[in-house]
Amino acid sequence: MNEKQKNTDANQYPLYILGTRVDDVSIEEAIEKINFQFSIFNFQKFIVTPNPEICLYALKDEHYRRDILDKAFLGLPDGFGLKIAALIFGEKLRNRVTGVDFTEALMEYAAQNSARVFLFGGEEGVAEKCKEVLENKYKGLQIVGVMSGKISNFQFSN
Repeated sequence: MNEKQKNTDANQYPLYILGTRVDDVSIEEAIEKINFQFSIFNFQKFIVTPNPEICLYALKDEHYRRDILDKAFLGLPDGFGLKIAALIFGEKLRNRVTGVDFTEALMEYAAQNSARVFLFGGEEGVAEKCKEVLENKYKGLQIVGVMSGKISNFQFSN
């Protein structure tokens, strides 16, 4: 079966919306997958939370889609618009995982399991403020670094 075929089984993922991979998993399934992978492999991974705007941006920027979105460990469906888009394309997206909700669950997991976290993105100073807020909320959380950044500030090489 081709990986880009329609998602007809409720437990089958990923699916593709405008060419962007979206893993149709719940927050709980995402945390389970992270726990399993980290118990076997001890190397860095990153997670993206595509929303409709990101899917549209990826249509225009092949490097962004290929070098960032496609290489992510998970692409969590962030935005109700993805559920609508999936229906328009004849797919069924059973989950919506907002970046905020997932971040909360992931930070709780990281604090409980001594996992190290690096925060990347947002306007200047946002990642630093998030580090402060999250470390106060989740005792034992190890945020090892932060970096601001916006998609438009990056250039990709072939």
